[in-house]
Formats: sequence, structure tokens, C-alpha cells
Amino acid sequence: MYSCPHHNFGPSNIFIDITEDGAVKKRLITYSEEESVTDNHQIGIKFTKSWGEKTIESTKKEPFRFTLGNDEVLKGVEIGVKTMKLNEKAEFLIASDYCNGEHVHHGCCFLSYEIEVVEINPPEKKIKEMNYDEKLIIAKKYKEQGIQKYNEKDFEWAIEKFEYSLKYLCDFELNEKFIEGKKLVVSLFTNISNCYNLLKNYNKVLEITKKALFIEQTPKLYYFRALASIYTNNFKEAEENYINLKKLVPEEDNGVIFVKEIIEKKISNRKNHESKFLRNFYRIKYFDNNMNINYSIQTIPYEILNKENPIVSLDLIINNNIKNIEIELFKDKLPITSNNFLKFCLNKQLDNIIINKVIKDFIFEFNPDINNVNKIYFNDENFIYFHCTKGVLTMGNENKPNTNHSKFWITLTNRNIWLDGKNTVFGHIIKNIEVLDEINEVETNENDIPSKDIIIKKCYIKENNI
Repeated sequence: MYSCPHHNFGPSNIFIDITEDGAVKKRLITYSEEESVTDNHQIGIKFTKSWGEKTIESTKKEPFRFTLGNDEVLKGVEIGVKTMKLNEKAEFLIASDYCNGEHVHHGCCFLSYEIEVVEINPPEKKIKEMNYDEKLIIAKKYKEQGIQKYNEKDFEWAIEKFEYSLKYLCDFELNEKFIEGKKLVVSLFTNISNCYNLLKNYNKVLEITKKALFIEQTPKLYYFRALASIYTNNFKEAEENYINLKKLVPEEDNGVIFVKEIIEKKISNRKNHESKFLRNFYRIKYFDNNMNINYSIQTIPYEILNKENPIVSLDLIINNNIKNIEIELFKDKLPITSNNFLKFCLNKQLDNIIINKVIKDFIFEFNPDINNVNKIYFNDENFIYFHCTKGVLTMGNENKPNTNHSKFWITLTNRNIWLDGKNTVFGHIIKNIEVLDEINEVETNENDIPSKDIIIKKCYIKENNI
């Protein structure tokens, strides 16, 4: 017979032998009248393994799962679990040779296992051996378990249940014959998206909703995808999902109205933030609609337009690396604006200055006279060139006409058409346009100031034809 001197078997802590040789002893902690554990069933347990007061091993959030009767767990654990019911909790003292010969300190021959049975699932065929109805029944069962965990706010465990349910549906999710299974797949993807959204794992939301929308387009999927796009700063995609959402929902539905408003508000807030520096351009028309603009000059290729124009070279320091861009100034068409820029370059006022703003997918700004030491405005010279490509050098101003001085912008993307007729384009990049992509990806704060300085180390005229 086995005995353990390190455990008290008195009336206040009663253990009973469940094996004839006393190798496995059981003490009931939580009583249950639910179904009993049966061989070949899938069992999920939570356990803590200890010796004395020292915990050796325990389950975390997820239960440990095994098939009873398949020798997948220690002999003593299997013997103990076979005496239990669903939601029952008990402590077992298991002799070391029933634990694969495990021994602990001081010669104690028993280990303590505190076990709670949290799942009992019937034996399952292999998925490929099941028919459609069998798969559907099991998939629904796991979905209900997932909903239960969701209601308990255990979102990670809920995701596991929903994903386990999906395993039984993958063979027919796109088959029109199995309409109910297809709806269940979309429902599961939606639930998983919701859980990841609550866990703030927005990249997973985007991944899951993309799969689901391939099967069926629903308002909830577009809702979760729009939110995830917002929180990952992909506002172009957020707007696209918002537009798709509006196509699917009834306008009179109060819940849907709220969803639309919150998405619209978040997109609007971000837009306001991104355009804070330029907001008046979006709201006020400063120029007469009948102004004389030469619309024949609309595209600016990345090549020299006039060999007589000056070429300016900028050496930049980005992430501790030296980069270079070359710019053609359109002095032949805009001599006043071009000479203004050349003045700052020749006076070395463009050397060792910091790029003070980067607005992603729009422009970056540099200003050699940011403190307005010599602030003298000059008029808009003309608007014969357009902001139709990235790499365009244009004048920043004070959000009203004829306020040009030392504020210079270079566009980071194509088609910034709202600047046309308001800002004067007077040059474009002709070499190393790819440097702009690196600038566009730098981290910035809420005021669009780069987190790490981007420096114009040197400005010089490569071909001085002034």
C-alpha cells in the first residue's frame, strides 16, 4: 500500500482511495450532477500540478485537451479523470510510479493534481469521414461554446472555439448547395472579427474580414473592416468600406445609423487632423472660376523640360543615411518664384535645416525662414503647372492668394488636385524620385512633425544657368 507523510488525510481533508493499492487518492472540491466522463470522449481539463505548496505546472487560459482511453495522459491522471463529471473539481494525490516515475524532493512519493473538467465532447470521426449534416452539427456545437466564452468576455478562448468550428466547414463553404453551411461560415468569420476587434488586433480583423467578404458581403463585416482600417491608419480603405456599408444598410435603422456616424466621425477626425495645416484649401475658394489657366500643361514627366533651367541638388539625411534628390526649377516659365528659391540656396539658408512637416500621402514641407526673419511676400506668378504627380515642388502660402515667401512643399503622391490654382508649381524632381517613398513612411506625431529629424544637409546648384 502507498502512503504519503507530507499530506494530511484527517477529517478536515478527506481523501478516498480510488485504486485498490492506494496509488490514486481523491478529494472532492466542487460537486457536479452533470454528465460523467466516458472513454473515447474528448476531455478538456484545467489543472494545477504541485508538491506541497510549490506549483510545478498548471494550465493557463486554455484547457488541456485529450481523448480519454488513448494513453494520451499520465496513468494516474486518466484514472482520476474517469471518476469525474463535467464541471466537477477535485484534488488527486498520485503515486510517482503512476506519473511515469516522477519523484519529488524529500522522498515524497505523491504528486498533487487539482483538476477541473470543463469540457466533455463525444468521440468524433475524422472530418473526411463525416457527411454534411454531421459536420454541421459539430460546427454549431463549437459555435455555441464560442458564444458562451464570448459572453464571459474570454475572447481568446472564443476565437479558438469559432476557429475549431470552421474546421468542419472548410470543405463546403463556397458550395452554393450548402446554403446553411455557407451562412454559418460567414457568421463564424464575423464573430472572430468581432473578438479580434475587441482585443485590438486590427491586422487580424483585416485578414479575417477579407476572407469572409470573398464569400458574402455583409454590413457587419464592412463595419469591422472599416474600424480596423481606421485604427491601422489606412483611411483610403476605411472610406471604401464605409461606402460599401452604406450600400447595404437600411437608412432608417437606428443601430446602423449609429454605426455609420461613428465611422464617419472617425474618418472625419482623421481627415481634419491630416488637413489641419491645409484646411482652408478644402473650404474656401480664393480664386475666380474664370481664371485664365493653361490646361494644356497638365503633366510633368520625370525628365528635364528645358535644358536652360537650373538644376538644384538637395542632400538629405534620413534615418542616418545620406540621400540625394535633384530638382529642375521652371525658371523659363516662373522666373520670380524660381529666383526666390535660388536666393535661399545661394545664401546657404537651405543648408542644415530640418524638414518640419511630413503629411503622409500628401506633402512634406521645409522652410528656411521659419522664424519669419525676412518675411516679404510676393505674388502668385502663374498656375500653368498642375499638382498631378508626386515630386512636384510647389509654394506653400498662408491659405490666401499672393502670400508666397519661404514655405516650400514637395508632393508625396499623385493627383493633389485641390492645390491647383491655389499653390504655384515651379519645379519637379528629375532624379531619385524613390527617396520620397522613404520620406512618406516616416513616423510623425499628431502635428505631422517627424519623430526623427529629416535634415536637408546641403543645397547647391548643379548647373548654374542663372
